[in-house]
Amino acid sequence: DALRGEVTKTRDIQAARVFTAAFIARFRQDPAAAAAEAGIDEAGLRQLIDGDKDTAVTACADHLSGPYTVPGQPCTASFLACLDCPNARALPRHLPLQLAMADHLAALRPHLDPALWQARYQPRLGQLQQILGCYTAAERDQAREAITSQQRAFIADVVAGQWDLR
Repeated sequence: DALRGEVTKTRDIQAARVFTAAFIARFRQDPAAAAAEAGIDEAGLRQLIDGDKDTAVTACADHLSGPYTVPGQPCTASFLACLDCPNARALPRHLPLQLAMADHLAALRPHLDPALWQARYQPRLGQLQQILGCYTAAERDQAREAITSQQRAFIADVVAGQWDLR
């Protein structure tokens, strides 16, 4: 029963909303309609698409209204928490970083206490897998080939909390 409960909790954790290449193409053709579909004003959506609101592996629709900080204050949550935030938006340019993070989290599993890995990283890996599932195998393969050693080092630092505000 406990295991079933944990599986249910993991599945219920929110994943970032994904803006696919097709959605971005719709935005380029009709910004107002795409913004309405996304539930974001046109200027805010343009900032997301242009990369002006990127975090570690997603973009943030509104860093002043996050669930982890007092409304109106800049979010101070860990970048890992971005994966469950309702403000998170995943775009195709994030795919290499998301793949690198998924690889990194999976590689940590045999080196950590199982309960610790399950509590800390399994939900994040599940969220990343949901995002990755929004892309074709060809898109994932192309993104995997584009991962740089600097991106892998950055992801290792993010997972270790080196980029978190303290």
